Amino acid sequence: MASPSAARMYRFNSIQEMIGTSTPSYFKNSEDRDFAREKLKKYGKYNDYEVEARRNDDTFFWVSQNAQYYYDDHGKIQGSETIVRDITVKKVIEAALKKSEQSLADAQHIAHIGSWEWNIKTGEITWSNELYLIYRVDPNTFTPTLSSFGDYMHPDDEEYVNNHVDQLLTDGKLHNFDFRIVLDDGSIRVLNTLAEVAEFDKNGKPSIIMGINQDITERKEIELKLNENIKKLAQSNKELEEFAYITSHDLREPLRMITSFLQLLERRYKDQLDEDANEFIGFAVDGAKRLDAMTHDLLQYSRINREKREIKPVNFEHVLEEALLNLKVPIEESNAVITHDPLPTINGDEQLKIRLFQNLIGNAIKYRSQESPKIHISAKKEKNQYLFCIKDNGIGMSPKHLEQIFIIFKRLHTPEEYEGTGIGLAIAQKIVHQQGGNIWAESEPDKGTTFYFTLPNKK
Repeated sequence: MASPSAARMYRFNSIQEMIGTSTPSYFKNSEDRDFAREKLKKYGKYNDYEVEARRNDDTFFWVSQNAQYYYDDHGKIQGSETIVRDITVKKVIEAALKKSEQSLADAQHIAHIGSWEWNIKTGEITWSNELYLIYRVDPNTFTPTLSSFGDYMHPDDEEYVNNHVDQLLTDGKLHNFDFRIVLDDGSIRVLNTLAEVAEFDKNGKPSIIMGINQDITERKEIELKLNENIKKLAQSNKELEEFAYITSHDLREPLRMITSFLQLLERRYKDQLDEDANEFIGFAVDGAKRLDAMTHDLLQYSRINREKREIKPVNFEHVLEEALLNLKVPIEESNAVITHDPLPTINGDEQLKIRLFQNLIGNAIKYRSQESPKIHISAKKEKNQYLFCIKDNGIGMSPKHLEQIFIIFKRLHTPEEYEGTGIGLAIAQKIVHQQGGNIWAESEPDKGTTFYFTLPNKK
């Protein structure tokens, strides 16, 4: 048979040879052979008949055949001539293209995306199968036109969409926008559109525009509910912060009065009361003092978001100096050794950053082991943020407790073991989160704790 990409001509010199009674058929399928015979008998010729053919080595390939009878001087059929052209490569490309088109159709169906093309010169608009499904119309009876496109558009979105089309025709750039359509059953769907000019005419004006539409109705509904929930949560948080501020602020005065009168009662009648009474008064004074400390800390916690902040470049070398100055007494009492690497300058509120360092370093000093506290502070730049590290040699804690330590008023130890209200790390977390960072800790019992926190390096 013909070699690949070559055209070969075959001449049959008798009817028997022509119809295959004396020679083996090179057709892969006998049905194809019979069809070719009948077509030749009926019309005397046929053109571009594509079939699979058999090579001499019994392998198969695709050919395109043109065949016709040839006659003698008296018009009697003498035989036939057949031109065979190898089209295997063409068939492979067609198969690959068909597979690609099917894959594209499958992908569009999965993503609920339909594609379209608008020929501005002719006004012709073509849709992909998925776009018919999105509009829920029958491709056999529905013809997409500019008029029918407008018929389905939500009236409130017409001007918005037309403005985008006008801009697209003017600037030729990619446009991305959402609009609503009203289906025949009255339901409303939200479509996202990506459209751009695919071809320009010789005068540089758009001639063909192509685009895709994706049905994003469900996604929009989820976004809407999510935004509503976020607003409700923000309002709830605001109300809780307001409640915490008012409660802690207003509670402090009566608490101070209770504490003062209990202490006065303790001093004035100490000698007149028995041991039990004095002990009871002592418990009441301690409880009042702890409650006053808790309300004070709660007030500080609620003020983090309430107070206006001055955002400016903050030198963390200076932040550390101020924090250590505020911690001078516990540092001297514990003989703490505090070292640090060079620290950066980052935009933020300086007072909050001082409080952050003060709380974390103070926490390391408080929960020290038998050895003198050794605390090291470092910072490393990572893309658009800095990663800070505060490492100590304190008592450490079990990894299972690491999630609890940032919960407000959550304590792993009793007030008798370690004083405090358990709000210091909650305040540290709130300060870090306020600037868009994260904070976490790694620790093991008797091996110390390392606190990490990130701060975005925003301009």
